[in-house]
Amino acid sequence: APTLDRPYRELLAKPLIGLDDGIRLPQQLGGNWTIYAMLSGGLDASGLLDEKSRKQLTVVKSLTLQFHGNGLRTVIAMGAGAGGDLGRRALANAISDLSLAGVALVAAPAIQGNDSAEPLLLLLSPERHVIRAWRGGAGAAELGIAVRQTLGSPRYSQIGETD
Repeated sequence: APTLDRPYRELLAKPLIGLDDGIRLPQQLGGNWTIYAMLSGGLDASGLLDEKSRKQLTVVKSLTLQFHGNGLRTVIAMGAGAGGDLGRRALANAISDLSLAGVALVAAPAIQGNDSAEPLLLLLSPERHVIRAWRGGAGAAELGIAVRQTLGSPRYSQIGETD
């Protein structure tokens, strides 16, 4: 399958830093089929995640639950939004309300020239090649079809189970 690695090389080489400040190596994106989603992490006036982030999290969470048994891993890189430590605490609180079991949450790496609040989703092969990319987000049907074409039908008996 052709890969789309070139525009994402810098992103995929960055270390992954957990929202708890734990450092993870970029190689941890390899070894499994992975949905790697970069979301703005912006908060609205009520302290909730912005609408674009919430929509993508809903889609990605559903795929995680459906395809976990097929070996799909999900990594969500959240921007810190504004507000320094206070913003990070508010973001952590907003995320904790979403029950994202089975999803690795990391801080979005800084990429030169990429200050967009638009979601970016990548479907990565076990060898860390970009197989599909969506800028501005992806709908449930579009993302679901791409994952199903790659991993086959969900293993229904394992839906909802997470490590």
